[in-house]
Amino acid sequence: MELSSIAKPYVNAILASASNDNSTQNWLILLKVCADVMSNEAIFELTRSPKLGNNGKKKAMISLINSALGQNMNQNQERFIGLLVDNARLEALPAICQLFEKNSAKNSHSKTFTIQTAFALSQSEEQSLKEKLKGNAQGEIILESEVDASLMSGVIITEEDKVIDNTLKAKLNKLGFALQANT
Repeated sequence: MELSSIAKPYVNAILASASNDNSTQNWLILLKVCADVMSNEAIFELTRSPKLGNNGKKKAMISLINSALGQNMNQNQERFIGLLVDNARLEALPAICQLFEKNSAKNSHSKTFTIQTAFALSQSEEQSLKEKLKGNAQGEIILESEVDASLMSGVIITEEDKVIDNTLKAKLNKLGFALQANT
């Protein structure tokens, strides 16, 4: 099963809880720390070790996360980590973090766009792009930039299920189809 599919019910539960007690920002901070902790190879291997039982894994993860946070998690957050341990889903933490960030931004009336370019954008290019994307939208525009050298030129802009492909490759493909249709 794909990690994004695993992440969805956890994210929905966290969002429901966070909206009740206005703790969205706290959860976002926690999930980012958890994703960072799980990106450590040694910790990842520790969580998969059959030598350490679930209680040992829970204690270790809670201790590591509290240390990384610089404070103790609340009971709901500790139960969440315990649930992930019990269900052997700790490896889904980065996907949970990413989906939570995306969905919480959606709930806050901001829009998140993924921008793929062949080269890194400068700050002025990002600002210009933000202004163009804002249009009539209300709220904040969040850009997530990715560099993909295989694009050669142009940009792919993605927002949820909408994609604008303005790359050289897409233009050449379109031209190729048009030439084929005329022959």
